[in-house]
Amino acid sequence: MVENLIKSSKLRALGELKGSTIDYSDLYPWIFRLTGVPEGTILDVGSNETRFYCWLKSQGLERKVISLDIRDLGYQHDFVRATAKALPFKDSSFDNVVSVGLSQLIAGTDYEAQFYNEIMSVARKRIIIWPTSDRVVAWLKNHLGLKIQTYDLYPNSESPEHLKTLMIEKRWFSFTPEVKT
Repeated sequence: MVENLIKSSKLRALGELKGSTIDYSDLYPWIFRLTGVPEGTILDVGSNETRFYCWLKSQGLERKVISLDIRDLGYQHDFVRATAKALPFKDSSFDNVVSVGLSQLIAGTDYEAQFYNEIMSVARKRIIIWPTSDRVVAWLKNHLGLKIQTYDLYPNSESPEHLKTLMIEKRWFSFTPEVKT
């Protein structure tokens, strides 16, 4: 079920992700100087007030960005209200998935594994995650057996197909995600 029609108050009542108002915009220049600004289509998961899209525009960069957040904050850019637990997109819908700051909000929850599985399924080329916790980096490395490219202890990107293959090998999920060959 795609949860983009559920009221945020109901999600809070169920103990789901509440969203965050932390502004990471000042980190974008640092993150993307290290990783390079993604080319092609981009899904920004946990976009808050579409800050990544706004930062790109402020830099004079034109990209096709779909912003996704659990709360509809009223911005008129291409925005989808949903949770990362059930992304309303087909597999391999985006060249890149960017998520800045969301991983710290779901760290250590049952929601965490679903988040990583969902973003891996919709990404074709690259996933850029900026967690603010070393625990998340350790989780990705230890539980998924990843060889992650890191910058100052933060993961950069990994092939979605490689991540799916590793997840199947590790039997990390109670189901087997489809791997396209």
